[in-house]
Amino acid sequence: MSKYEQPKCDCGTSLIFVAEEGREVCYYIKKDGTKGRQIDVRSSALCGADWLECPKCKNCYDTDMRLMPPNVDKFLRGEIR
Repeated sequence: MSKYEQPKCDCGTSLIFVAEEGREVCYYIKKDGTKGRQIDVRSSALCGADWLECPKCKNCYDTDMRLMPPNVDKFLRGEIR
């Protein structure tokens, strides 16, 4: 099993996790891959979507959660949106 690497944008910036929970809530992703502290809340009409976003260039990526040892979900970067 390879070591976890925090998801990065093509520009090299660490990505943040955005979840629409009746509003968009943005979270840092910790170096160990788990959800960190909340950094932003935006109003939204959508609910139930989530993605990774670059705070620098605003590129958006699909997110993939994987169960990794020791049985913790970690964020992985998917395809660019």
